[in-house]
Amino acid sequence: VIVLLTFSEDSGFNTTAFQHLEMAAVPWYQERFMKNVSLGSLYMLVTLRLLVYNLSRLNDFYLLENTLAILSNISPHAEQLHPYACQRLLAVMLTVTKKYAAYYDKLAQGQTGGAA
Repeated sequence: VIVLLTFSEDSGFNTTAFQHLEMAAVPWYQERFMKNVSLGSLYMLVTLRLLVYNLSRLNDFYLLENTLAILSNISPHAEQLHPYACQRLLAVMLTVTKKYAAYYDKLAQGQTGGAA
């Protein structure tokens, strides 16, 4: 994760990853067959997958902080994303929003004494 974070801090790398480095096929990515995908899209997919795994199983604050920092660093350079990367990004955003809303509701009920 630290290596990904270090790469994400380099704006030249991020620009190159999204605009110039494209892979014809990605046989090692088992979740979905993808072709003509940029390195930046793969970078985002791997980071999102790590984020979801951390939120669902590990609950490690340090890992959460680093994955969010990676996404924050690469987001200004994200362009021409693969459709699957866009789909996963929106799915993660929706999941995180639902978790936040549930947590907020639980917190609000606790402060009002549980009366609805």
